[in-house]
Amino acid sequence: MINIFRSDPNKSSHVSNEIIRFRPSKSGFYVAFSTSGTCMALTRVQIYYHMCEELYIGLSKFPESPAERSAKRVAGTCLQDAVYVGSRRNNRSNQPSALCGNDGKWINEMSMDQCQCRAGFQSFYRDELEIKKGCERCPRNTYKSEATDDRCIQCPLNKESESGAKHCKCKKGFRSEPPTDVNEMIDNQCYKPASAPKITIDSVTTTSVKFRIDQPKDKSEYF
Repeated sequence: MINIFRSDPNKSSHVSNEIIRFRPSKSGFYVAFSTSGTCMALTRVQIYYHMCEELYIGLSKFPESPAERSAKRVAGTCLQDAVYVGSRRNNRSNQPSALCGNDGKWINEMSMDQCQCRAGFQSFYRDELEIKKGCERCPRNTYKSEATDDRCIQCPLNKESESGAKHCKCKKGFRSEPPTDVNEMIDNQCYKPASAPKITIDSVTTTSVKFRIDQPKDKSEYF
């Protein structure tokens, strides 16, 4: 961008200002001035450009990018252990994006909530400002099954997990019915199987056997 200041010697208070926007080639550019005999003085020339600075919004990061004559879309990246979860405003790529305006300022509504912590991770925040700083593993005995903005969830009763878990498993000595889908695997209750029943044989003949079955001392439990 070139900012040209010109003054008219015949008008002591008159100064004109002209801004020229252009896109230089990769090989560079030259600046030259010519006059057709008009009575004026070139008092000052400014050559500069606008730059959108590096930006962090939510769990998305956008690199420093030079502005152009019109707003341009800039591709960003998700922070570590965060994944891209969806597009906004006709963004068909698989990565977050934001608009860099021609004045060197971000039009940042494009970038909100495009990245979320992946399954087994949750967001942590910078100080008390509630600004997302990154993703951390779910603590032990909690889980998160999908890439969402939710916090990790406490394991259901009789289930446990290691840190960074996508789902919980039954504690030792407990079991659950075989799941038919992923959601059922997460939601299935765990129960403690009953001990074996006691079988007592009363009499045996050549044609029959008399016996009785006593209920186990402990019952199957869901709690």
